[in-house]
Amino acid sequence: MRIGLLLLLIAGCVPAASAQGDAWPNRPLRFIVGPGPDVVARIFGEKLTEELGQQVVVDQRPGGGGVVAVEATVRAAPDGYTLLNTTGSIVIGVGLFTKSSYDLTRDLTPVALILTVSNVLVVNPSLSAKTVGELIQYARGNPGKLNFASGGTGTAGHLTGELLKSLAKIEMTHVPYKSLAQATTDVLGGHAQLMFLITQTAVPHIASGRLRALAVSSAKRTPALPELPTMIESGVAGFEYSSWNGVHLPPRASSQAVTRVHAALEKVLARADLRERVLSMGMEPVISSPAALGDIVKSDLAKWRGVMQAAGIRPE
Repeated sequence: MRIGLLLLLIAGCVPAASAQGDAWPNRPLRFIVGPGPDVVARIFGEKLTEELGQQVVVDQRPGGGGVVAVEATVRAAPDGYTLLNTTGSIVIGVGLFTKSSYDLTRDLTPVALILTVSNVLVVNPSLSAKTVGELIQYARGNPGKLNFASGGTGTAGHLTGELLKSLAKIEMTHVPYKSLAQATTDVLGGHAQLMFLITQTAVPHIASGRLRALAVSSAKRTPALPELPTMIESGVAGFEYSSWNGVHLPPRASSQAVTRVHAALEKVLARADLRERVLSMGMEPVISSPAALGDIVKSDLAKWRGVMQAAGIRPE
């Protein structure tokens, strides 16, 4: 009798213990960030902390064009407590430019696309071109005299410049810098004539008159610069590129972990305060399915691999 009663008591405790163990999150989460600014991860980390009731700690892992951040994610437990802030730049850096052994379509688990960011083709005002058409005309009449700046060989700024050269059939000289900040400084100073800049960085310089905007690289116009045409509208057929931010989990993350993190991101992206903040910075909030983010990674890899091959750019 006593043994039977004891067994019943133990059995009654098991579901409760199991339910407690399944609670998520019951400890702090880690949000890994690769090279570049960590502002997106900090904005989302703050709002996720408020929504989940657990601290979301931003863990910046620069280096290797994103390899260090991806490696830290791959080695983490696939339990929904480690998130990676993926970007188009990380896809280029890890998937194409560095001699990395990681396959981003296999070694990371996609959760959602969360932001898209237009890039702006800007020129130093000393250049006579006021439209993309005039820029192309100038380049054809002065082959090799235009210099375009980027934050380094193999970066998104480099490859978008190469894409423009290819599609417009013009010659320009690439000038790589150690950082995007240095590249921007030299375009402002007229040492290089043009570059592609993310919208939130470009807008203050455009407003001050220190840079002239010719077009946005995205498929549609950006709310931050609604009067500015797209590259396609400007006559460069097939030219489309948007920077983006997404969230991935480690490999072999369960569908339950993906669903939980996706639901949390969806709640955060529905918040008016977050939407207003990112829109004011020139970024557009979105929430995609895991499969859609996976497709974006595959599409970017194929697109930029072709650009690199055409330009003769090899992994380092």
